[in-house]
Amino acid sequence: MNSILDHFSKNVNIIILAFLIVGILLTCYGFVGLIAEPQGWRWATNYAQLFLALTFFVAIIGVWRGVTIGIIIVSSLVAILLGAVFPILVVVVLSLSAYALGKIIIRYPNIAATDYLLVGIVAFGTIFSLLVQLPINNIGSWGIIIAIPLIFGHHDIQEITKCILRYKYVSKSETIMSHLLYSSITGAGLVHLIAGLMPEIGHDALASHLFIPAFVANNQFWGFDASIYSWAVMPMLVDWIYSVGFMFGGETVTKLVNVGSIFLLCILLVRVTRWAGANKVGSAWAVLLFLLNPVTFLESSSLFIEGFWSTLVIAGTLALLRTLNSKEKSSIEVYLAAILFGGAISAKAVTAVLLPLLVIVMIIRWRHWYSKDLIKPILVGSLVFFVVGGVPYIRALILTGNPVFPFFNAFFGSEYFPFENFTNGLFNSRLTWDTMYQMTFNTNDYLEATPGGAGFHWMMLFVPATAWLLITRHKRGILLSVIAIGWIFFVFEQQSYLRYVFPSIALTCVIIGIFVSSHKAINPIVHRFLLLTAGLTLLANLLHLNAGTWQGHINLDVITDKQKKETYLRSERPIRVAVQVVNKLNSEQRPVPFFSQPFGAGLAADALYPNWYNGNFHALVFSAKDSTALSTALSSQNVEYMLVDSNWNYPNVLNMLNDISDEVSQIGTISIRKLSLKNPRITN
Repeated sequence: MNSILDHFSKNVNIIILAFLIVGILLTCYGFVGLIAEPQGWRWATNYAQLFLALTFFVAIIGVWRGVTIGIIIVSSLVAILLGAVFPILVVVVLSLSAYALGKIIIRYPNIAATDYLLVGIVAFGTIFSLLVQLPINNIGSWGIIIAIPLIFGHHDIQEITKCILRYKYVSKSETIMSHLLYSSITGAGLVHLIAGLMPEIGHDALASHLFIPAFVANNQFWGFDASIYSWAVMPMLVDWIYSVGFMFGGETVTKLVNVGSIFLLCILLVRVTRWAGANKVGSAWAVLLFLLNPVTFLESSSLFIEGFWSTLVIAGTLALLRTLNSKEKSSIEVYLAAILFGGAISAKAVTAVLLPLLVIVMIIRWRHWYSKDLIKPILVGSLVFFVVGGVPYIRALILTGNPVFPFFNAFFGSEYFPFENFTNGLFNSRLTWDTMYQMTFNTNDYLEATPGGAGFHWMMLFVPATAWLLITRHKRGILLSVIAIGWIFFVFEQQSYLRYVFPSIALTCVIIGIFVSSHKAINPIVHRFLLLTAGLTLLANLLHLNAGTWQGHINLDVITDKQKKETYLRSERPIRVAVQVVNKLNSEQRPVPFFSQPFGAGLAADALYPNWYNGNFHALVFSAKDSTALSTALSSQNVEYMLVDSNWNYPNVLNMLNDISDEVSQIGTISIRKLSLKNPRITN
């Protein structure tokens, strides 16, 4: 094996150039198919236009006063003009409180500020996940909890504030390449911020990730009732973090908390690339490629949970990897990894698919980190992991009899779900030799997105980067590649869903950043061709930034004008306006059925969904043979008002609903109806 690598290393420039050319040719071939199908081709949207404009302004001011001043001026203007100053300040205060709490929990002096912050976030998420089952959750009680770390950790907050102010930022002395990279990163980050300020219209957010925080704010508790919501007891650490944002600033702050997780992940990518030996330029390329990836825009523009989850996974992985070369700090790294992975598995169960690979890596390389002094940290860390990570699973076991409800219910046999193993029929493409090509140009098989939604870095940059790491025997880079590819393999064996491998997507950008840092290891001409390829990748991504987002475009007027915001929602998601109307009518907070998409976010009462979210209600509705039976079924659920979409896929049920209810209001295709007290009308 070594002789083969020695042979390749002598011809590394030719091989890498060949990989780059083949990657470009394959991508161009795929682009021909996109051009032949106009519906799959997205020309420059206003996402791209905003990015270019913001980058231009930062760069111009940077030439005059330095990039740091350009970043501050342009970012401040965006925040002021879009009315985002107060929401951003709320996020900052919440972050400082989490940082102070992390410092209180881990008093070790020489770890990164992001680690303290993440430990505090996990702690807050765990605390609120326990409190939220009691009817005591309001802005007063949560305000006291948030204030305690701010009071007791005020010295730590002063210290971190001084460090931020004294930090040596980018100046005019940077190279042109650095200047453009930092300006572009700022432009991309601001587009993420602006997209996050748009009203929420995404499916998962309106069904659960925004529904839960709004429900807690309206009712001061979350019921964990699996008979109403099949996902009620799933791991939801991120949803409790979102609930904190909603409690103190509503939807806008909640969405900015999500955007903040993407920015936090960018900081971690810099830390990982530098750990692997990359220079500042390589780290900047990694961040820029990540920010301009369509999957990243999908995550930041709507309330998903993969941003925070991936941040915890990457931070935990970095803590473990640091033990391989730093025995002096190994004990604290073990504790950090335990807390962070505990938070990750408390946020998303698929973490259990990622962990075995890391365990295998640590076992194989045990000589590099193990010592007798680590026995206690490993035992204590394991206990911490199970305590922090076990909260949602223990609760699910107690409430439903199934610790991973509703999964594997054929084995656990919970009465709240059919005795079958819950599976998602979507995104079941198996791994093949051309998976990277298929992800790039048949993205709809891997994500709710159009072609290009996975980004274009896979063949043009990631494959050549991995080849270069192998040829040059770059140990840390190879280790990161094994982890990234291994995670994709293990997850795709279960379900080929790109959101579930978001940590791997982030790591692929790190690997490319290491590759870009190789200017001393490869021919200058080849390195310039590499930078050209990276530029083409960014351009392709830029033209497809909204390939996976629910928002077709960004409308700045919708962000700043309340009337235009309501007009926008009436057009894009009329059900959101209808929910607010129902809240005013439904004074007794009776359950509200949704004969429509399950978009109940903002509803003050419980939502009844006739789908797999609520198997009992689904059975009641679809077992009704006539209008009388349906009326009886709805009355048995204490229903008064309901939301009915005229485009719902079940016309027979719609006809019966028209017989047994009266329309109160019509908003777009959504009819707000009231169950009739008189006998159902008989229609021919």
